[in-house]
Amino acid sequence: MREITVRKKMVFAYISAAALFVAAVEILAMVEAHGLYFLGAAVLAGVGLFIYATSLKCPHCHARAFSRRWLALFYIPKTCAHCDREFFD
Repeated sequence: MREITVRKKMVFAYISAAALFVAAVEILAMVEAHGLYFLGAAVLAGVGLFIYATSLKCPHCHARAFSRRWLALFYIPKTCAHCDREFFD
């Protein structure tokens, strides 16, 4: 069985975080929640994405694959933050 690459895992993380945020907003809108709950949903989606992305390891050096600075952007790098080797897709 073929393993999913690090870059594809990161794409999946961005898409799932966005989908979970949209689902949370829809549920909160149905129960007529206040704005603070929407902020909480955004923070939880961001924290979940951050925790997942920082747990991804480089297949070459087994260090953290993504720099924390990259997580603030919707940029998925092609090289490891630690060893600068390319992630092969």
